[in-house]
Amino acid sequence: LLILGFMLFFFWMIQHIITRPIHEVVSFTNQIAAKDYTFCIPTKLLHKTDEIGLLSQSISNIQVQMKQALEEIKHSSELLFDSSNHVSGIAEQTTSSLDEVARAVGDIAQNAVTQANDLDLSKQKTEILQQLIENNHQTVTTVIQSSNDMASFVQDGKLSATQVKQKAQESDISIREIQDKLVQTS
Repeated sequence: LLILGFMLFFFWMIQHIITRPIHEVVSFTNQIAAKDYTFCIPTKLLHKTDEIGLLSQSISNIQVQMKQALEEIKHSSELLFDSSNHVSGIAEQTTSSLDEVARAVGDIAQNAVTQANDLDLSKQKTEILQQLIENNHQTVTTVIQSSNDMASFVQDGKLSATQVKQKAQESDISIREIQDKLVQTS
């Protein structure tokens, strides 16, 4: 019975000293595997000088480092989110600016087309005006020629009128002479 009691005590000691701490450490590693870093390792496990203590300290270090890494990731995510929002705002402003530039370029292109059409119309009107000027030049040349002809005709007419006047005067003289002779003969 004493041997049996000793064996029970020995198994209880092994379970209490070795098996239970191993189960606790396994529970902490399972929590880490489940991404739960909120657990607290009892100080009695951390202060043990055996392998269980070393393993507990290692798990505690992993827990602290993982919490720090998660905080850094969270902080980086927040910075990334803020930067993303900032870049989004800039992209919207850029899009708005590009839309304005596109509208301005469209207006410029439309105005260029309008000016080109106006230029074509001006060219057509200039050609018509040039034709009218040429026609008027021909008309003026014809009028000048006619005027010169008319001046020549008038000059000839003046000469003829002078000659007719002289002939009329000569006829008048002749008629007077005939009348005088008729009066003398009657």
